[in-house]
Amino acid sequence: MERREALGVLGAAVGGAGFPTIIGSKSAGAAGLLDPTKPEDLYSIHRKLNFSFDEKPVFWFIEATRFGLRDCEFTPFWKMHVGMVSRVKDVGERLYESSFMSTIFYSDLETGKL
Repeated sequence: MERREALGVLGAAVGGAGFPTIIGSKSAGAAGLLDPTKPEDLYSIHRKLNFSFDEKPVFWFIEATRFGLRDCEFTPFWKMHVGMVSRVKDVGERLYESSFMSTIFYSDLETGKL
């Protein structure tokens, strides 16, 4: 399977009819499902995926490998260690202000040295 085919299959699986069933909402009716085609639900989806619904800080961390295209092949370049802390403040109906702090460290793939 080529990259474009894989992305198409993944997009169909996530963006298809099954997508609203994986995220619940208090305001989405008895079923508790969100519909990404509705602006009010899209707000909730984005807020749940990135922040919180209160002003408590959200901690986020990922360790990943950075890839790049070299000679028409995807090649691993280095490891990334990324940390972020975010906080939101409601400023109106479906409006919020976010502030965050992040840091990133790069390390060698073989030795792990920064």
